[in-house]
Amino acid sequence: MAGTEVRRGSLQKGGAIGCAGLGLMYLNGQGVKRDYPKAKELLEQAAAQGNALGQVILGMMYLIGQGVEENPAKAKELLGQAAKQGSMNAREMLETLP
Repeated sequence: MAGTEVRRGSLQKGGAIGCAGLGLMYLNGQGVKRDYPKAKELLEQAAAQGNALGQVILGMMYLIGQGVEENPAKAKELLGQAAKQGSMNAREMLETLP
């Protein structure tokens, strides 16, 4: 639970890293109750601040329809943003998409 508190502290300061980390925790139910809408909200904040991890995770949510309506175009857009920042995970995922 200590990690959750650290991320919440970062979130309160508006930190993109905190938003991405806490969003991932809500997505997976790690230390908090699984909450897809909250995960999406936090990951959107991180992605909007240019956080590549937030962009990748949110992109994957849209790609597979986890907690959001499946939207491959939105997924590619987010993964493309992360890839431009140097995310190898995003680049690899984009290579597998039609």
